[in-house]
Amino acid sequence: MMIRFNRSQRLGLDLDKHIALDAGAGTGKTTVMAERYVQHLLSHEQRATLLLPPGPREPLNGHGSLRAPPKQRTSQKEWKALLPSETVAITFTKKAASELKSRIRARVAQTRSSPIQSGDVDGIFDPRIRDQADVEMLLSSLDEAPISTIDAFLSQLVSPHLDSVAIHPSREQIAEERSPLLTREVLQSAWRIRTVSDALEAGVRGNVAEFISARNRLAILLGGQERAAVVLSGMLGKSLFVEESHRAMGSRAKSIGHFWDGRSPLPNEVLMDMFLEPVRDIAVEYTQILQGLLVQWTDHFLVYSTHYVAPCELEIETSLTRFNHLTNLAREPLPENPIECIQWVWQVALASTSASQLE
Repeated sequence: MMIRFNRSQRLGLDLDKHIALDAGAGTGKTTVMAERYVQHLLSHEQRATLLLPPGPREPLNGHGSLRAPPKQRTSQKEWKALLPSETVAITFTKKAASELKSRIRARVAQTRSSPIQSGDVDGIFDPRIRDQADVEMLLSSLDEAPISTIDAFLSQLVSPHLDSVAIHPSREQIAEERSPLLTREVLQSAWRIRTVSDALEAGVRGNVAEFISARNRLAILLGGQERAAVVLSGMLGKSLFVEESHRAMGSRAKSIGHFWDGRSPLPNEVLMDMFLEPVRDIAVEYTQILQGLLVQWTDHFLVYSTHYVAPCELEIETSLTRFNHLTNLAREPLPENPIECIQWVWQVALASTSASQLE
């Protein structure tokens, strides 16, 4: 059954244009990509076939590779469109590559060389296919199609010359299930480094003393090695985000008149400006509204202070309770600086939260 694409999706099937598909989840991006790929395999006249010389086309060898006899199918050297081995599709993950290849295979298998017969609900007639044997040829060629992650594709390109580019050549790719375990092992190795010799043995490059100092500061600021490991693991999975954030911090420091070399600690004024930006226009007004609500809430319980507040203070033998802290916050003059307003809201949030909730 032929998929009915909408106008935007049909624009994505123009093989002679460079396009960017930008849409939300579940809107059919992968379906359009799969259809575009299949059209590259079927279209005789396209930019790739008219402007680029054909690559070496070696047919599959061995008995049983293809069931259809040679006279029924078009040879790979005579195929007018692109072959799967000549059409590259790059994805971010192995799972996405597997899904895309599966959809392409299913779409090619639906192609028919003759008009659709009654009962064939999945077939799609395409007059560009001379014989059904050509569909079999394309399906068999999909096994060698470069539909993969960028790592796998580059590995395939470099493999013939691996001895020239690597001292310790290895063609092994890390499985997605193994990657988090390897990341944890690397982080644990980083925590074990105590001396320069330890760092050199672990393969640390650059200023070793600076590395150890930065690692220790990170562990202290984040509250221990375990929490730091969680943050670092997330950053390793979002290296592009980290790099973009680094550039953004440099630009912000410059915009507010601070010089930052990118290596020393970021000035506090820059960090405060970054924290403030999303709420700059509403921080003061929100704080005023919150204080009004807090005053109403504390006043309501202070009416019954002898029944609730005093017995609690007597039981724990101190007046330093979260309720009294909230009462003081509700009655102190509000700051006018947006940063100080955010700090006041943070104090209210801490005082309103129990120890178990904080943990």
